[in-house]
Amino acid sequence: MKNIKNFSIRIFTFVLIFTLGSCSLLSVDMNNHTKPLNDNEIKARILTHNYAKTFFYNIRSAADTIFENTNSRDVQINALKWKINATALAKNKIFQSDPYAAVIDTWILAGSMTDYLKDERNQYLFKEFQPLAIETSELMLYKIDSIAYEVFDSIYPFALRFVDS
Repeated sequence: MKNIKNFSIRIFTFVLIFTLGSCSLLSVDMNNHTKPLNDNEIKARILTHNYAKTFFYNIRSAADTIFENTNSRDVQINALKWKINATALAKNKIFQSDPYAAVIDTWILAGSMTDYLKDERNQYLFKEFQPLAIETSELMLYKIDSIAYEVFDSIYPFALRFVDS
């Protein structure tokens, strides 16, 4: 009887180890061939992730203000579209794997959004609330520009030229 118990315990232990060993949550791949981020890349990652909170809050707040303070169905629809599209695009840009590309792409997004809202052909989007949308997008552009200045330091002029082209 004792031998059967020991055998059962051994089988159970073997099955448990085999099962847990194949569990993806417990496996650690030591050969993933990714290089660790350097200090400046870590700084870029942290700054852009913090920027995300500010971006999402400001765009949502401005869009909600526009939506709540107009009777125009078209303006309300445009405010919702702006809120949904801007936050979705920013999420894709900010949270990509390369920290420098995240800064550049987010910077381009903020600049493109500002240019689009300032374009006189688009002044109808939010009607009397257009200045609020422009002010919000300019604030987001200013903030990501500040991050780029800090991250790119001596090569900032080249990065700016790239973003502006």
